[in-house]
Amino acid sequence: MSAKVFATALRFGSARTRMHSRRLLNSSDMRFVSANAEISRSASKRSTEKHEAMSEPSNAANAASAHVADSFIPKNNMPLINHIELRVASVDASEKFYDPLCEHLGYYKHLRIGACILYRSKDGIGDLIIKRTRTAGKGKTYDEEAPGFAHLAWNANSRHEVDSLHKLLKTIDAVVLDPPCEMSYSPGYYAVWFQDPDGMKLEYAFTPMQNPTLQAEFKRLKARKK
Repeated sequence: MSAKVFATALRFGSARTRMHSRRLLNSSDMRFVSANAEISRSASKRSTEKHEAMSEPSNAANAASAHVADSFIPKNNMPLINHIELRVASVDASEKFYDPLCEHLGYYKHLRIGACILYRSKDGIGDLIIKRTRTAGKGKTYDEEAPGFAHLAWNANSRHEVDSLHKLLKTIDAVVLDPPCEMSYSPGYYAVWFQDPDGMKLEYAFTPMQNPTLQAEFKRLKARKK
């Protein structure tokens, strides 16, 4: 993908295409694009691309954006969930709750713009977005049994992490529905359940039998006891 096509994208593409192209130009990945694109192309092919870009700028811009989006993100390393958005009544109240919670879970506050907060994950899981609900939805309250969102659970790496979050929840006066305890869902399942300021049910769970390494170790120890 040539730098000229990116320039075309920035100049002639749609607003969405221009924004996408700027992000690419500002990213470290752009160095990879430029190196691979320019070295491999012959002078004649660059001339052809220039002609196509000038004659059909919008198509070239969209093709540039699509090609980069499709080819340079390692799909096998992408998180399964891109983002989760929670609608809240008060962003200020939710910010006081989610700031310490997200820090404990491995997120960092990427930005806050007005009534919207974006928390980014440090280890590549999907983003968490907190956004104020629209006026039409303010009269509705959370119902775990209603169609739609029931509860959100995050993985813990150990029982200690579950216990540590429980202590944190008490310091921020969060509503704890069930303190850390073992459940019969699977061997070693250990979790804490709590609510956010809008009453949405959240969970932090250590589930060793869902970890292949721990599962193998569990089976090995179980076999030794026989």
